[in-house]
Amino acid sequence: MISRQKLTLSGKMNVRLLLLLGALLFALQGTSQSFNYAALVDSIVEVSPSMPFELLRPASRRIRRDSNALEYMRMSAQKANNCGVESYANDLLGKFKRNASRFDPALEYHDEALRIAEECKDTTMIATAHNGRGVVFRRQDMVAEAMDAHITALEIADRVKDPSPGLKYAASVALNSLGNIYLAMERWDDAEREFSRSMTMQDSLENPLGVAINNQNLGYVAIERNQLDKALQFFENSLSINEKIDSDFGRVLAYIAIADTYAKMDRADEGLNVINRVLPIVHEIGDPYHTAQAAIVMGSVLQKLSRFSEAKEYFQEGLELAHEHDFKSHQVDLFEHLGQIDSLQGNYEAALTNFHRGREIEREFFGQKNQRYVGGLSAKLETARQRAEIQRLAQENELFKERSRRTTILLISVAAGVLFLIGLFIVLSRQRKIIYDRDMAHLEQQRLASQMNPHFLFNALNSIKAFLIDNERESAIGYLDTFAQLVRRILQSSIDETVSLAEELDNCKLYVKIENARLNNEVDFNLDVESSLNLESVQVPPLLLQPFLENAFWHGLQSKEGQKQLDLSIEKSSNGTTCIRITDNGIGRVAAEKSKEHRVRKRKSIGVDITRKRLDYYAKQAGKTASFKTVDLVAPDGEAMGTEVIVELG
Repeated sequence: MISRQKLTLSGKMNVRLLLLLGALLFALQGTSQSFNYAALVDSIVEVSPSMPFELLRPASRRIRRDSNALEYMRMSAQKANNCGVESYANDLLGKFKRNASRFDPALEYHDEALRIAEECKDTTMIATAHNGRGVVFRRQDMVAEAMDAHITALEIADRVKDPSPGLKYAASVALNSLGNIYLAMERWDDAEREFSRSMTMQDSLENPLGVAINNQNLGYVAIERNQLDKALQFFENSLSINEKIDSDFGRVLAYIAIADTYAKMDRADEGLNVINRVLPIVHEIGDPYHTAQAAIVMGSVLQKLSRFSEAKEYFQEGLELAHEHDFKSHQVDLFEHLGQIDSLQGNYEAALTNFHRGREIEREFFGQKNQRYVGGLSAKLETARQRAEIQRLAQENELFKERSRRTTILLISVAAGVLFLIGLFIVLSRQRKIIYDRDMAHLEQQRLASQMNPHFLFNALNSIKAFLIDNERESAIGYLDTFAQLVRRILQSSIDETVSLAEELDNCKLYVKIENARLNNEVDFNLDVESSLNLESVQVPPLLLQPFLENAFWHGLQSKEGQKQLDLSIEKSSNGTTCIRITDNGIGRVAAEKSKEHRVRKRKSIGVDITRKRLDYYAKQAGKTASFKTVDLVAPDGEAMGTEVIVELG
């Protein structure tokens, strides 16, 4: 086992190390024609095994994209028993394979780098190897494995009291990768937080490339928030930095992002000029992931210019790469673009097929299992950060007590107790919030699943299909538009905690319109709102009323003979609460219970139970009252006249 000694640049380097570093710099400054990678590698390997990561990175920059040189470096380090350089060479070979989308051999090299680093107890290389594994997993959209790897790298860095620049760099890479994972999972706030932390660390390390990368990623967050001017500024910042450091790869990525932003800003002509400039360079680099990304952007620009045939060619090219290398996020984007073009060209069946294929992949990638796993790991990461912060405070407190023990023993003891209680209170409070957020997220996922149940989707798509079969294209387009609006609102509701009552009523109208079409528009729907009510000022949980409307259609009105009536009224009660009434003249709950449609009845009980829990959460969080009750409407002779649901919000 090689013993590693800490090396600093403040006067502790010996003369031999300085001379060897000088030889490295001389080799790096040579012309490409006279460059001899064997001499450079031999110089690196001959340096003390304790050569720090922050010196190893610039020394090896010249050979990072030369697989022969990297393999020579790995074998030379192995022969010289220099485990630090051997681990680093394996890590660079892993990156080389990853950039060629050869993920299996890439992972093998990173695993080998990790094994060697653990044998020689090189903390920086252990964290670096975990990051390498995480990026390989992320390129394959393996969310859980990627998060595990990067969080492990962060925990390793956090355990070191005074981390070296190399270990800080590894931590910043982990933060950046976590930000990319959150970005893919549509958790914009979390992504922005991690990118900003990473950029701060890279700035403190005086690493302009890292600052450029994080500017680029913050631009993607701004795009997802539809802040296009802000996104363009981030991308231009990234481009400016890459110009200064003369990074071809960084320039290409910045230009791709700028072209995409121009397309979204309806400045497609400018976007076409930009993407045409860099497309040949992307193909020359030969990275399939970014080649597919460039194809998506080129296709998007051409689509904006209504050059659909050319756009389709680029989308198909990108789709072939995405399928070949299993880039799931790229596949989702490409199927959506192809569906949009088919829809614009009137190929509605093809459009539906492409949208459906994209959504299938999206559900696989953004599925509840992944969402819950990411949520759990995020909570673990936050808890670890809190624990590290408390440990840091405790260490500082111990140091302070040691320095002033002779004169302020009592004061320091009291201060230590107060700090401990504050820290304990913070941890317990945040833990309660994490548990609350986790339960709320689970409830929201259940609620979303109940609203997006297969029966609703199947019936809606069947209605669209029926319109198309009957050649009622305008009806099909109108119905599809209404269906798309409702689905979009349901998905948006998984993000928003509350919406205005006005927006909730708009959602209700869309849902009633879709369900009524299924019943051949036999239901007379009436909406009555008290004129003195300001609907914009009343906040409610999103899609609160949808389960009650669903019950009215499926259990009350569907089996009703004759006139079918559904009323939705809103008024201000005498006690100041907002009263919402949903009344139908259906067959009533008793008759519905006798129905043989057991599957439908089961769905109803789940929806009502979830709604009750959501109202309880809403009341606790907002400090208000919220409840509902169901009333059976019965005629004097005992005959059922329908059902009324009364929702009261304080």
